[in-house]
Amino acid sequence: MLGENAAHDLHRSDDAVARPLGLGATVVGTAIWIVTLPFSALGGNVSEATDRLIVDPARFTFVRPLGEL
Repeated sequence: MLGENAAHDLHRSDDAVARPLGLGATVVGTAIWIVTLPFSALGGNVSEATDRLIVDPARFTFVRPLGEL
């Protein structure tokens, strides 16, 4: 179990580093998804591309509890 200071530091680093990186990954993933959408549609894997490029980074950024990396 983490000590109280270590847990606080983990929350702070998550808030200051991991969440902004996750937001950036969501934005970049969305841009890549838009560019590759016609090819994904031709290949029939739009759902998989959406999950991997948009949903996973968004879930990491907005859904997961603070400090849980």
